[in-house]
Amino acid sequence: MWISLTTTKQRAVIVNFAEVMEVANHASGTQIIYRASEPNKEGVPTPRTIYVQETMDAIEKVLKPRKLRF
Repeated sequence: MWISLTTTKQRAVIVNFAEVMEVANHASGTQIIYRASEPNKEGVPTPRTIYVQETMDAIEKVLKPRKLRF
């Protein structure tokens, strides 16, 4: 599931939660760690991390499945 969030640097970002490994609370919102990796300064592949303003509760609320009404 793709969700539009706001980074701590006030930029819009679309997050694919199918690729997320871990979500944790952070002082300025939420830390999201991706399964996809990118090389660090030493060239070692490390998971990509972004920081967003939204709280974990707000993200969970959007990800929660909804009942269909007929």
